Amino acid sequence: MQKIGKIRPSVVVLVALLIFGITLIFKYPSIPVFDQFFVKYRFDSGGFPLFADGLGLWYLAGLYNLIRQPPAELLNPEFKTIALLSYMVSGYFLARKVLKTEIFIILFSVLLFSSRLPFLWLSSELLCGTFLMLAVLSIISEWRPIVVGIVLAVLALLKPDMPLIALVLLLYYCFKVAKPKQWLKVCATFAFITIACVIPSLLVTPGQSLSRSFLAFAQHYTFVFRIHQVNHEYYNSWDDWPTFMKGIFPGANSMGEVILNYPRKYLDAVVLMVVKSAINFAKLHNFLLIIVGVRLWLWLKHRVVFSSFERLTLLTFIGLIPIVAFAYLHIRYQARYYPLVVILCLGFVQRLRSEGLSIKNQAWFSGGVWLALLFNLSTQLYLFTRDVTSLQNRPYWWFPD
Repeated sequence: MQKIGKIRPSVVVLVALLIFGITLIFKYPSIPVFDQFFVKYRFDSGGFPLFADGLGLWYLAGLYNLIRQPPAELLNPEFKTIALLSYMVSGYFLARKVLKTEIFIILFSVLLFSSRLPFLWLSSELLCGTFLMLAVLSIISEWRPIVVGIVLAVLALLKPDMPLIALVLLLYYCFKVAKPKQWLKVCATFAFITIACVIPSLLVTPGQSLSRSFLAFAQHYTFVFRIHQVNHEYYNSWDDWPTFMKGIFPGANSMGEVILNYPRKYLDAVVLMVVKSAINFAKLHNFLLIIVGVRLWLWLKHRVVFSSFERLTLLTFIGLIPIVAFAYLHIRYQARYYPLVVILCLGFVQRLRSEGLSIKNQAWFSGGVWLALLFNLSTQLYLFTRDVTSLQNRPYWWFPD
């Protein structure tokens, strides 16, 4: 595909999608509800954000409100626009780095946009996805160590389950990418920023900053447990969890007490969380799972080696451990993973098309993954069109399970 003058066709497609998305956001504005309240934070408003709430999100919101100071009615649409822009643009540059071919970069932008994830109600999930993509991009592009350290530090501060991903990516960078002495710079930058941001929260709100894990576990366990009960529709998981917890984990008031006093019941709970997480993962990725399955099968059967991007993508899934330990993988949580999975799938399709992998029936494999890709795109476009046409009847933006 040729450039239009000096402009890439993929840039034209991206800009058109962004204009359309921003138009939708301002045509159907909504007020902040649920966890979107963080966008109201101002540095001069008193109080201090908790680590458990995601310090990075509150700092970013405070910085934006300090610079822009938007009126209340524009705050949410503007912040959602920033989240959409950062999510789509960071994904675009990562796709350009990995895929290189214009048609595949365009396919990535269309798949990401039509997934409806850029229109999530919670901007926090889009910002997690943004900085995870920037972290992967910074590592495979070998950006300056200080910049890599800054990106990884912001990633670690966004939500309580993100530090594990950031630390694993930091270790990968230090042992696989960094040249001599570079690892010291990136580690020092990462440590300085995270410590400087976390310590004030601990000092101002001692004993409250670190964890909401028990509440998260109680509510999510109640959800996956109650659906197996008679008359489960009469229970609200988010309000009625004390009834279930007292009956199943009597006397437990913290995650430590749950795990130590009821280890077998806790393992049962984790199994339920894993199953629910797998169902939600399949709901979002549907036909892309076929491509992922073929890629893993070729690695197991024919030892088709993983690229550096594929290895980094697989490493990021270590972030599922703290999720299933206390909750389950909501569809909205997958905003951080979906762009990486799409690029992985498109990269594999491109690889089948352009390289000889020394495997039998490569043409059949290539045709099968292309069909899966087209089915996935068709499904997403249908769901996207359905949801866009019903926006005026919705009280708030897309808020899946």
